[in-house]
Amino acid sequence: MLLLDGAKMRVELLDGATIHNFVEDEQIFNSTVDDRFASLDTNGDGLLSYFEMARELQSLRVLETHFGFDEVKPSRNELYRLYNSLFSQFDHDGSGSVDLEEFRSEMKKMLMAVANGLGFLPVQMVLEEGSFLKIQNMLVPPAPSTAPPFLPLQLQVLLCS
Repeated sequence: MLLLDGAKMRVELLDGATIHNFVEDEQIFNSTVDDRFASLDTNGDGLLSYFEMARELQSLRVLETHFGFDEVKPSRNELYRLYNSLFSQFDHDGSGSVDLEEFRSEMKKMLMAVANGLGFLPVQMVLEEGSFLKIQNMLVPPAPSTAPPFLPLQLQVLLCS
């Protein structure tokens, strides 16, 4: 386990098919998304405000390119504009809050984009504990490698099926 900025991180083997299957299993996907929504809805009104989603948006680490060690620090105003833009992607009707259907819809779009980007080859990813990509229902243990044990790990990952 890695520790970065106080966040627990793990290296996981993930591929696009795993994420795609998770999203397509409506019962598991909706249950997982609904749980995440409920955990973010701190006032229990059934809507997510910008402030309720801010921590989740920040956990996406969209500005980091070197695992928290970037030299360029955006201004407070730049950060606000970035996170406001991300929030507006979820707020489809422009009401200033995100309901459960909007949240489900955008999470589905985001996860399918990740799945399509990954493709069919498994890759190692560093995921924050509690990350949506790390949800236990979604991650299936990788098939044992048929590669000889002396091959570098990166090559073994490519040979996994």
